[in-house]
Amino acid sequence: MQGDTSAIIWFAQAGVFIVALVAGLFFAKGKKSAPASDLNKRRIKRDMNDTKTHYKNYRDSVHSEFKGLNSSIKEMNKAYGELYEHLANGGVKLSLSSSELKNLMQQDSDFIDRLPQIKNSSKG
Repeated sequence: MQGDTSAIIWFAQAGVFIVALVAGLFFAKGKKSAPASDLNKRRIKRDMNDTKTHYKNYRDSVHSEFKGLNSSIKEMNKAYGELYEHLANGGVKLSLSSSELKNLMQQDSDFIDRLPQIKNSSKG
């Protein structure tokens, strides 16, 4: 009987040792992951700041591209208006007696009347 009791005590001590070992490993692993978590948070924060900076730079470059495009379109409209006015006035000077030209000019008179407004709006 005494052999049975010592075997039970030996198994109980071995079980307690195994439980303590597992608990110690689990506790040690939890302590190690805390600093790694802080490192991850810092890395994520740095990545977010980098992403915000890249987004701001991209947004600013798109804005400047559209601003340049707007300026180019205004210049193109101004040049087109000047060309149209030149051709219309040249046509009138070359053939004032043509009834067809007078008819065409009458149809375009609204556009010709608006040319100064178009020029002024393209300047601003």
